[in-house]
Amino acid sequence: MAILGEPIGAIILAYFLLGEMTTVSQLVGGMIVMISVMIFLKYKAAELEKVMALQEKSNIS
Repeated sequence: MAILGEPIGAIILAYFLLGEMTTVSQLVGGMIVMISVMIFLKYKAAELEKVMALQEKSNIS
């Protein structure tokens, strides 16, 4: 999933280093990608907590 953030980083670097302006479609696409990555990370964190709880429960028993 981290690979999806590379174009966003490239857009930011191009803006600051090269003075290139972003288009509306780039901004919208970047927002969609960032929101998608955030949802994925939240889902994975919840899944990891569930696994950790199950492991802890099995170690106690």
